[in-house]
Amino acid sequence: MDVVIAVEGPAAADELRSLQLWLIDDDDFRGLVRLHETDPAPGTMSGPIVDGLTIAVSSSLGTALATVLVTWLKTRVGKVQFRMTRPDGAMIEMTAEQVRGLDAEGAWRRVGQVADLLAASPELRGPGAGTTAGSGEDHSSSAEDREPAAPTS
Repeated sequence: MDVVIAVEGPAAADELRSLQLWLIDDDDFRGLVRLHETDPAPGTMSGPIVDGLTIAVSSSLGTALATVLVTWLKTRVGKVQFRMTRPDGAMIEMTAEQVRGLDAEGAWRRVGQVADLLAASPELRGPGAGTTAGSGEDHSSSAEDREPAAPTS
């Protein structure tokens, strides 16, 4: 399954490139991360505009991706927000301000929220795995009382 990561903030393209480097620095994600670029507006003299990352995620990489995303976001300064969207439209959003000051338990809760979104995907769970998240379901990052998914090895 491919998930799309979009980043909002003053330097969104630079932040996406930074996240891409974090991901490809991890052997598990090397070759699975692509920058998504769109063409500039007609008549402008700029090159392609970086507006997202596409990441191929298997069931064994959900918690690893969630961990990298939350850890990366904790290091961001200023107003940075990421949005991860599954192919069925389900998404989660998180801001640097929400995670920057979290202790280990709070960070692990956030990792669990992202991992839960990935684990709920019918593409990763396969047939007969139970109910799935509905199309367009918003997994709010404000549900801090949720238990994180157990780490996978």
